[in-house]
Amino acid sequence: MEDVLKGSETTIIKSELAKQIYAVSHLSGSFKLRSGRISNEYFDKYQFEADPALIDAIARQMVSLIPRDTEVLAGLELFKHIESKVR
Repeated sequence: MEDVLKGSETTIIKSELAKQIYAVSHLSGSFKLRSGRISNEYFDKYQFEADPALIDAIARQMVSLIPRDTEVLAGLELFKHIESKVR
């Protein structure tokens, strides 16, 4: 059975969220990697980080992973969205 994410306006199944992240972030072309190697595909996390609706859905999904007794949550700015869902 697939996990369901209940958002403010829609219900998103985890697999659908994964498909949305892939659709936004998977790029095809010719990319020179830090290693110097060339790749014909690239996953650009900044693409989904720039989509407020997608970030909100990801944050809602991650909330269940945070222990209930957590008092402080620290991380990159991206995770401000998660903190707002915990409160």
